[in-house]
Amino acid sequence: MVSRLWRSVILGTPEIWRDIVLHAGHITIESLKAQLTRSGNAPLNIFITGSIYDHYEQVQSWLDVVVSSADRWRCLYVHHPHDRMLAEVLDALEGLKFPSLEDVTIDNMYSVSNYPQFLSPNRAPALRNLKLDDLFPAPELAASTTLVTLDISFRVGEYQAMNIPMFIPTQSLAALSLGGDTSNWTLPPDSIHLPLLEVLKLTVCNPRPIMRAIVAPKLTCFDYSDSHEPPYECVNFDTGSKFSHVQRVMFDICCSNVQGYWALCQEFCGARDVTVRSVCMDVFFTPKGQVDNSGSVPADHWTSLESLNIDDLYFDDGTETFDPLMRWLAKRLESGGPRVSVRLSGLSASEPADGTDLHDLYHKLQTCSNPIMDKAVLCSSVHCSTSSG
Repeated sequence: MVSRLWRSVILGTPEIWRDIVLHAGHITIESLKAQLTRSGNAPLNIFITGSIYDHYEQVQSWLDVVVSSADRWRCLYVHHPHDRMLAEVLDALEGLKFPSLEDVTIDNMYSVSNYPQFLSPNRAPALRNLKLDDLFPAPELAASTTLVTLDISFRVGEYQAMNIPMFIPTQSLAALSLGGDTSNWTLPPDSIHLPLLEVLKLTVCNPRPIMRAIVAPKLTCFDYSDSHEPPYECVNFDTGSKFSHVQRVMFDICCSNVQGYWALCQEFCGARDVTVRSVCMDVFFTPKGQVDNSGSVPADHWTSLESLNIDDLYFDDGTETFDPLMRWLAKRLESGGPRVSVRLSGLSASEPADGTDLHDLYHKLQTCSNPIMDKAVLCSSVHCSTSSG
């Protein structure tokens, strides 16, 4: 039983009722209306989730109720919608204005052929964070000039590139993430100026024209993942020293056969914090593809390196995979360089039950670096080591 005092406090506190979750079987029209009333004038967070194909009429009734409070919407999240449900949601929002809307995430937009007009600058003037998944790049796509973070992935298909500056708010954006099919994009070099951009993430099949087009003097973090569609045969971006000021870089590259690692490391020569996958350590820390006999390796360009994160650990060949890294770290110490902090994370299922390879690697790293284990790796190792008693 809830005391009368607590019941009065709960019913009289609008902020408690501001999260509205629309999910099949979880809320009735009567309870939805009651919640909107109890929320008073508080900003609303609208969550529409699940594939509700069998509850089509219920979705329509929900939307008829909640759109009456469009002026109070602060956040909108549409997760894993069925095609028909998403179409109904977008139709209900078209023509409306959302003066307080700041944060929008919509998944699975592969069935949508037009950019949602309720997200246009004149209808959502306060929008700050926007994430759209599997979007068709319609020519009329235009994002609010108030956006601080923009995360868009484009579906695979034959189309011509849209006007890039139209959907990138160049004067306000601090974080940009682009993914999906950009194979047909053609951009003039240095044509996208992002004076406030600090974080850039790319998971695209054609990164070079995007990297060559972007000018970001305040960029501090760059995250690149190979999309594999189609396989990208060269990882350098041909940007010269334009990104030498970036201090944190993450390379999630699966293939060690592609070319361009030397140029890639040179492009980000100012990196202080680097994350790489263990499967590609040989191309970063061995003289593979070297044109002279100096014995230098691509990672030698990271002269300011302070920390190295090794992700996706695996021990199919014992600790031999890490030998090039050990030699590079030892050589760096011998030449008078400071110790690098090496963080181990992402332990794979190939680790033996007793954790011997992981412990062996850790002790080897202690001789030439400052090794650190993520909690997940450490807990897995402890569990494996103690599971037999």
